[in-house]
Amino acid sequence: MSKKDNIYLIGAASYEDTVEQRLTLYNYIRQLAFLAKHMKTAEDYIHLKRAAAAYGDEAEELFASWDIPSRYLVYGDPGDLDALREKELLDYGEDDGEDDLTEDDLTEDDIPDDDGEDFEGEVFLDLLADMAGKARFVSEVLDTLLEISGGQPDSAASEHE
Repeated sequence: MSKKDNIYLIGAASYEDTVEQRLTLYNYIRQLAFLAKHMKTAEDYIHLKRAAAAYGDEAEELFASWDIPSRYLVYGDPGDLDALREKELLDYGEDDGEDDLTEDDLTEDDIPDDDGEDFEGEVFLDLLADMAGKARFVSEVLDTLLEISGGQPDSAASEHE
């Protein structure tokens, strides 16, 4: 399995923080777009400038907390994220050389047969892999929703007038 195909697990708190940070940045962009669209006076320009400065400062603080290497910003090489990946993610996709749990290993109750091996751990990891797949699906749906709503900031802003 190549690194590109590996499955990574993320803790619930980290996942929720990530979603919250995405929504915060999305709201900043929507607010700035709204202010820019409705700017008519010098006072409106001042409000836009102040909001941009405040949101920019908060975005910089968020970015600093992510520990993304500046080299990645310049070159976009995914390899530059290896240290961050090692620090934050559990790689579930590595082959440990052991066979996966099979139906023969289960008792009638679908409980692993305990013959001294760590089948409970394997079942737990299988459950985590399933949860990771569901989390990945939710993340993709959220990304799609953000793209869709991000593509229509004018209509979204006019609804709130």
